[in-house]
Amino acid sequence: MSHPLYLNLPVTDVARTKRFVEALGLDIDAKFSGEQAVCVPLNEGVQLMFLARPMFQSFTKKTAGDPMTSTQHFLTLSFDSREAVDEFHQRAVDAGAVTEHDAEDSGFMYQRAFNDPEGHQWGLFWMDASQMPPAA
Repeated sequence: MSHPLYLNLPVTDVARTKRFVEALGLDIDAKFSGEQAVCVPLNEGVQLMFLARPMFQSFTKKTAGDPMTSTQHFLTLSFDSREAVDEFHQRAVDAGAVTEHDAEDSGFMYQRAFNDPEGHQWGLFWMDASQMPPAA
């Protein structure tokens, strides 16, 4: 049984988020996007839903946290090469993201990270699992 995942994230500025997502080269699903939301399909089973804070808050009784000061998630995307990681990271920075930490190269894995304009943390990585060191 398949269970598609819709990851809902609160944002203060839907239009800015849409511009940022477009600058990253990601697709937007117009059916589920508008003034209150931007839907970003990552693959057949995963959609990112960037929701205006009031809309996000309507789905929960809990208080939505402020991603500028705290985090409850870390969006991590896998890429086919180190170069693809660097290219995506650069597009993000050019579109207003802030680098979270310098590139980390473990040989078998290469990682970068940034915070988008709303404060959500994104991780990017490439990995060659055949080169992983044996588990201790």
